[in-house]
Amino acid sequence: MEGDNELEIVPSSLFVYETAKQRLENLSPSTQVPPEACIDHKNLWTNSVLDFSDKNSVKAAGALLRYIDQNRIGIELEDGFIQAPIFAVVQVTILSSLYLDKSTYMALQVFQKESHPSSVKKGSNNTEKEGLSLFGHMNQN
Repeated sequence: MEGDNELEIVPSSLFVYETAKQRLENLSPSTQVPPEACIDHKNLWTNSVLDFSDKNSVKAAGALLRYIDQNRIGIELEDGFIQAPIFAVVQVTILSSLYLDKSTYMALQVFQKESHPSSVKKGSNNTEKEGLSLFGHMNQN
């Protein structure tokens, strides 16, 4: 739903590189690293999944983990010593993503609705049909 987003300002101390790096190094997602794994295996996993040379990503991920712990997201009703479980770590890049603002979306006519030409259906609910759009053009069989 639109409008449900909140902006939360957090202190810059959450973005200290060394603290964030240590928080990430101590991380062992339960579905990716077995709890009985030795320190060397955990370090090998951490260095294979996380790029510690990308300082901004390390700071952001560390700050996110700290925020989750501080606000007890997902574990609100648990005892205070319980940490929020992290099940997996996945690196996401924007290379395979595209963001379109509303005006660009409308200008490209990705999905373009138009009134149904039938006079019987005019004025009633759900009478729109797919008009001349990028989707309609590419979806022709």
